[in-house]
Amino acid sequence: MRQVTATVTFLPLLDTRCAFDLKIYLNKAAEVADGWLEQADSKIENPESVQLRSFSTSIHRVQASVTYKAEEI
Repeated sequence: MRQVTATVTFLPLLDTRCAFDLKIYLNKAAEVADGWLEQADSKIENPESVQLRSFSTSIHRVQASVTYKAEEI
């Protein structure tokens, strides 16, 4: 979440309150935590994406990005 807030200079300014979905893609062999939902991939029309810094531990690899609908010109 800190990386998302640090990207405000790259992301468009929103004039209204908004909500967002956090989507996590797992290896098919991974266990899904209780309360999490499995869902089909969703498509965003006219997408723009900002790639965030990736990092790895001895157990996990995290590659994050923010994808949003670009304004139509």
